[in-house]
Amino acid sequence: LAVDSLNKTLMSVGADGKLILWNFKTHAPHRKSPYELPSAATRLCHVRDSDLAAIALDDYSVILFDCAALSIVRRFGKGGARHTATITDLGFSPDGRSLYTSSLDGSIRVWDVPTNTCVDWLGFNAAPTSLTVSPTGEYLATTHSGKMGINIWSDKTYYQTVHVDGANLIEPSRMDDP
Repeated sequence: LAVDSLNKTLMSVGADGKLILWNFKTHAPHRKSPYELPSAATRLCHVRDSDLAAIALDDYSVILFDCAALSIVRRFGKGGARHTATITDLGFSPDGRSLYTSSLDGSIRVWDVPTNTCVDWLGFNAAPTSLTVSPTGEYLATTHSGKMGINIWSDKTYYQTVHVDGANLIEPSRMDDP
C-alpha cells in the first residue's frame, strides 16, 4: 500500500496482478482501475515528489509506474541484469534518481532510474530482507536473513561519480560483514 503526495489516492497491488488506485473521498477505485500488471506483484514503493511507484513482480523484475499518467514507464531487470529470486524490498534515493532492490538471491542492485541501468550490484552471504536509504542518500541500512541487527553501508555513488554507460555488471561486489 502507498498514499500519493496529495492524500487523495491510495495505491494497492496484489498477487492477482492488479494495481488499484483508490479514491479517498469516494472510497471507490479510480475510473481507470484496476490496472493490469505484467505479473503478480509482491512489493510496492512510492516516491511522493515524482508520483512514481516501483512495483516488484514475482518474475523478479520491477516496473516503474507513473501514477499521474497511469502507465508503466520503466521495467528494471529485463535480460541479464536481474535478480534470480524473490525481491524482498525496494527503496528510492532521496532525489528519486536511484532505485535499490534487495532479493533472496543474496544481492542488492542499485538502478539508475532515468537510464534504466543497473549501476551497482552488491552480494551478501545472508540474503537481505529489508533496506532503507538515509534521508541524505549517504547510507543504506539493511537487515539480513538469519542475522541479528541492522547493517549500515556507505553508498559509493554518494561520494564518487558513477558512469552510466550501459555496460552490464558481470558479478556482484562481495560485501564483508560489517
